[in-house]
Amino acid sequence: TIKDGSHILLSNVEAKSTENDGISMSNVTDSVIEYFYVHSRRTGSGIHGDAIEIWGGGNNTVRFSRFAWNGQQIFWGGDRVHGRWDIYGNVFYDAPSAGKGLHPQSGNPIVGPIYVYNNTFNNFNIAMDLGSNTTGKVMNNIFYNIGSNPGFGSTEHDYNWFEEGLSSGGESNAQFGGHPFLSEVYNDYRLTSPTNSGKKDLGAPYDIDFCSSTRGADGVWDRGAFEFGGTSVCDVSAPGGGGDGSADDGGGSSGSNSPS
Repeated sequence: TIKDGSHILLSNVEAKSTENDGISMSNVTDSVIEYFYVHSRRTGSGIHGDAIEIWGGGNNTVRFSRFAWNGQQIFWGGDRVHGRWDIYGNVFYDAPSAGKGLHPQSGNPIVGPIYVYNNTFNNFNIAMDLGSNTTGKVMNNIFYNIGSNPGFGSTEHDYNWFEEGLSSGGESNAQFGGHPFLSEVYNDYRLTSPTNSGKKDLGAPYDIDFCSSTRGADGVWDRGAFEFGGTSVCDVSAPGGGGDGSADDGGGSSGSNSPS
């Protein structure tokens, strides 16, 4: 649990096989979670842990992380006002039955603005389920193998990539297509070919991908967590292990933090 903290850096941490939350944050501000790998959610009666559970705070960042968690992956709790969150360059996957990638509590708390750029969502029940009180921008993401249309709340959304059959919710620059990844079996979500160029004037810090490649260097700012043709030096694949079970709007608290 991280409570009433600020300027915290949580980097290169793995959380697994917990029945509580991977990280629980209460009134945390001005902090960064990066290179975080959370997976293998434990299941059973009364178990409802979230990968990251948030209670208030803001001006925080989640980047370059892997979520293989069959439950709520980033969850904003009710009865709080949640400030700015930057969520970019992450891979959210392996949540086919109970999973919600980004989800405020059903009471529809105030969340945002959130800036959700260049993430990859794969193998989900519901990848995004934002409420009407969630504001911000959702752009340059990939939604593939998703059971339900993304719910964008009151955010501005465009330039996202959708598998055929999903609705973009009226995006002018949406892209639709078939299988885009090198290997779902090995959770390698690099691209087999370039996407149409996404929104490419986002600037720093959003111009670096999961493997530290510069976005748009070839003239195309690809959609998703990985820039096509970028470096293959980083460890792009990781085990699965989303777990199983049902998600709800509660949660315990468990986690770790590394102060900067």
